[in-house]
Amino acid sequence: MDPFFRQFFGDDGGHSGHHFNAPRNDREQGLGSGVIVSPNGYILTNNHVVEGATEIQVTTSDKHEYKARVVGTDPGPILPC
Repeated sequence: MDPFFRQFFGDDGGHSGHHFNAPRNDREQGLGSGVIVSPNGYILTNNHVVEGATEIQVTTSDKHEYKARVVGTDPGPILPC
């Protein structure tokens, strides 16, 4: 096999069940909306926006970015944010 293609398909031509041998980025990223509800920065958003998150970054409409943390959740009905 041509060495150029080997970097993508491996030495066995891709017959091992893997389509590519390229590095994977297992980090997932998502977007959601919310509303700042208090002067000290509490944000109300839907549970599915933060569910399972290990890191949360908030970007405001004026492009300021802040690290955030979950202080409570309610997997009940979805709120229109």
